[in-house]
Amino acid sequence: MSCDLYEAAIMEYLDGELTLSEEQKLKVHLERCASCREILSTHKKQHAVLRALPLFAPREDFTHRVIKQIHRKKDALYLKRVLFFLLLPLILGITVIYLGLPQVVLGVSFTTVYAVNGIKMLVTVTSNWMETAFLWLGIGKKIASGLYWVQGIIFKIIMEVFNWHFLGFFVIVLMFVGTFFLAKILPQYEQS
Repeated sequence: MSCDLYEAAIMEYLDGELTLSEEQKLKVHLERCASCREILSTHKKQHAVLRALPLFAPREDFTHRVIKQIHRKKDALYLKRVLFFLLLPLILGITVIYLGLPQVVLGVSFTTVYAVNGIKMLVTVTSNWMETAFLWLGIGKKIASGLYWVQGIIFKIIMEVFNWHFLGFFVIVLMFVGTFFLAKILPQYEQS
């Protein structure tokens, strides 16, 4: 065997991890190899010095401090997630109001606003906000008549949202848009 394999065996010998047969093979090799005997004596001196050192004892509150740091990091991560999910609807609601309100109140259509940039939108808001409201009510009536079996559930959800959610308007708008897309995707059924 090469001496490289015996160097690892020397470390295991000093740690008391060798079996009896492996220890006998190492002793036979040490009788023949001077370099391995020198390595053994060097490692014995290092082990003696390390054993003479006092054991390090952590402070009494070490465990408490580590657990406290772990909880502090978890709490900070939780707080960031909660703030993100609380602020996201607020930011989206403000964005929707900021982008949508001037077009409806001032009577500016989307096509007029975006025609300056060379883009023409497919959806156009009418020039009068009352006409826009009636248009949306007409679309809502068509959707509700096509999905009459969902009306009771939607009404209950709308009431709960208005009662409990601080951005109920935004959630209702999202529900309305989702229902609109559902009505477009699902096959149309005639009421008889």
